Amino acid sequence: MIIENLSSNYKFILDSMIKAKTLRDFTRDLYKGFKVNMGINRLAFARIKDSDIIAEVAFSDSNEIFLDSKFRQNIYEGSLIDVIKNGKPRIINDLEEYMKVHPYSISAALILKERMMSSLTFPIFINDEAVGFLFLNSFKKNFFKFEDVEALLTVQKVIELAYQKTSIVQDLIDGMLIGIAKTVELKDNETGNHLIRMASYSKEIAKTLVNDSQYKIDQVYVENILDQAPLHDIGKAGIPDRILLKPGKLDLDEFEIMKTHTTLGYGIIKNIIDVSKNFEGFLDIGSEIALYHHEKWDGSGYPQGLKGDQIPLSARIVAIADVFDALTSKRPYKEAFGFDESFKMIIDDAGSHFDPALVEKFANIKQKIRMIYDQYREVSTIEGATNAHLIWMKKFDISVSTGKVEPNLNEIPCGFSIFYKSIKNMPKEFEDEWKYIGDLHETIHKMANKAFTAIQNDKMNLALQIYEETKKKSDEMLRLVSELSQKSAFKKENSLR
Repeated sequence: MIIENLSSNYKFILDSMIKAKTLRDFTRDLYKGFKVNMGINRLAFARIKDSDIIAEVAFSDSNEIFLDSKFRQNIYEGSLIDVIKNGKPRIINDLEEYMKVHPYSISAALILKERMMSSLTFPIFINDEAVGFLFLNSFKKNFFKFEDVEALLTVQKVIELAYQKTSIVQDLIDGMLIGIAKTVELKDNETGNHLIRMASYSKEIAKTLVNDSQYKIDQVYVENILDQAPLHDIGKAGIPDRILLKPGKLDLDEFEIMKTHTTLGYGIIKNIIDVSKNFEGFLDIGSEIALYHHEKWDGSGYPQGLKGDQIPLSARIVAIADVFDALTSKRPYKEAFGFDESFKMIIDDAGSHFDPALVEKFANIKQKIRMIYDQYREVSTIEGATNAHLIWMKKFDISVSTGKVEPNLNEIPCGFSIFYKSIKNMPKEFEDEWKYIGDLHETIHKMANKAFTAIQNDKMNLALQIYEETKKKSDEMLRLVSELSQKSAFKKENSLR
């Protein structure tokens, strides 16, 4: 099949290598090209970092991408290590049968949720070192042929070189965006979890639009929203501290100055765009968000008083995410509103502050929003971290009891994990105990993921067995945490950072 179109495929891949600036661009180009020339339904890349396989951007004909950029797995926990050792592409032409032999394969279970039935995995080597994988999938069983493998091998070097080039650029961009966002975060005394939450809310809203014909966006747009939403308040770097850090309500003059953070932010990003002329479209979404995220649907916002669809889609998405997170967060001048109360306030402001169509999308993913809210809420004490773990375990319990895994439960880390990673100055005499607790917690989540896979494959007895073993590990971890917290002097997370 692909043999007949080899010359056109090769030219398409070469053209993409030349034109694509980032890995996301390259992935999108390959997906479109192989869809036309080969009839595939999904294409994705994953990278190898240390001993982990990390999913990168994916394009799929499925209504929802389940195996997306949040997925991470140890390379020795699956069969991809064999693909590296063999150094050759692998065909799986019946993923349902594959799951019967490999019941713990989380990645295969997620791909099946996207209705993919066959897979072609292509290892990527740079200087004889395995650095990643290219995955092609089809809705059909027995879709891939050995001739397809032979054809891909003829363009292997082109794909590997393009992957290397675009990955480097993507890493540079991602690193720069993180650096910029962190700089503003430090000045504003804002928590990193705020940026994670509002960016994650924004991504979930954007994901609902991908298959809606009213919105012409794709997975690259969704990932760009995730990366560039944290730039929304970059202009606050230019606001005087006496205003930015004022504990009380701003007066009218101070508020007018605060409002300029939108135009200041746009100016900062525009300067970056101007010196990056070779990267067409680079940071366009970020500049829109910075300038327009305080505009309102009814035209009463700032800085330009835009109304309705005059406001860029990216800014309308982020406006909902940013305000919702502000409502649910404690500030020097206010207490946090509860989740349900905040959700209702967003819905009540549809048509005035917010795009009503986007609010409807937001309302439809309330469970996913709640998941992000629960898992990334501020945890500043060991007691809070323990409670976050107990909440996560309760959701795990419900999943096993009902035979239905809650959305994103196997993708979003629990609050204990975030707290654990934030500890920088653990007293030396407790370092070994703390590390053991961390290892236990990681084991608990790995075991839970195996249970989730068993549930998704209707192996409820196996899921229950794994749950019981996981519960014992959880009880052990909580006992050790309790004992350690009594020994050490930490009562607040800040005392250990």
